[in-house]
Amino acid sequence: MDINIFIKLNELINLNKELIKITNLTLYGACSPEASYQKLSTDNDHSWITASKLDLLLGDKSSDSQILGIQQSEVLREQRINFVTIQYGGEDEFSIGASRYSAAPSPTSRVVNKELRKLLKQLAHARVKTCNGDIIENHFWTDDALACGKQWHRFLMTGIHQKRNSEEGYRPAY
Repeated sequence: MDINIFIKLNELINLNKELIKITNLTLYGACSPEASYQKLSTDNDHSWITASKLDLLLGDKSSDSQILGIQQSEVLREQRINFVTIQYGGEDEFSIGASRYSAAPSPTSRVVNKELRKLLKQLAHARVKTCNGDIIENHFWTDDALACGKQWHRFLMTGIHQKRNSEEGYRPAY
């Protein structure tokens, strides 16, 4: 499973809340790489905003012993089986980065993939175009991402390269 979405943070939070409600899965996050994953409450957007700077994991409570009590930076790929990794793409003054849902094949990823695609049909548009004109099918975008007027990039640059975020990136493929 690998789905990229150009989406604002508040929309991503609402999308994940809806996904949790539909799938009855649990979202886990950590406030720093040194912190352990914790269950995130659907009532506390602030904890989601803090945790969204790192990977979020969506999975069944029955698998949480694989990740709870372990530093976020120490959770191995094998321990993420039966979890979907959610990465917020970020935003700066020039650009929005692509948020990503990814997972190895598992019962959890199949359920999330199915339900996420249903939600995206309602909340987002499929297909983006690269600056070279190539169409990418598994990327989505929201109206708010378009309305903000910023460039779209799969990954945002930082530091001395941040200015490159103002260069032309992806755009809707109507």
